[in-house]
Amino acid sequence: MTKTYVIICEGLHNQLFSYFKIKNKALNPICCSKARILRHNGGESTIIRNFIHLVHSKAISSKKRILLKDDGDKTVCMDTFIELLKQGDIDYELVIILDADSSSIRQFQKKMQMELKQNLIKINSNSYKTKNKHKIFFIPTSLEKEIENNSGKDLHRVRNPDKKKSIIKEFIRLNQPWAQEFEDLIFCDL
Repeated sequence: MTKTYVIICEGLHNQLFSYFKIKNKALNPICCSKARILRHNGGESTIIRNFIHLVHSKAISSKKRILLKDDGDKTVCMDTFIELLKQGDIDYELVIILDADSSSIRQFQKKMQMELKQNLIKINSNSYKTKNKHKIFFIPTSLEKEIENNSGKDLHRVRNPDKKKSIIKEFIRLNQPWAQEFEDLIFCDL
């Protein structure tokens, strides 16, 4: 059976990066923006529940069993991941993508310990998992800084959405070592 994934991203840029990496593997994820979550009656838990229902009813093809959520900011992203884990035995794989800026890793480890009494298990320099095998990936520094350091382009100054997408696709072609770790983490079970 094909696995079902719910991937929670810290922001739009991380969601776009994840989307293009997944599309490169001939998969077709479904994206859900922070704005859509806020507009939706019942919020994100309803969006996830509806997605899982569609997967189980086979209304979603096997190539679309990935829901990519943009939660807008680090704290909301972490809280969402933890709240979903608190629901217990979930029948999808949960992944969170965060920037490793400042104290993100320590902050997330502390939240996991306080809320769920769980420690993160380190897989490699940027990847972790929970005891239930849900996955955590920290982009070194931040995606925006990684792109700026490698291409000189500042995503925060680019207003045109198509240009942002183009810059992110161009960055993906550089094939940074940490991006391979991201792929290994996400695609190891697909």
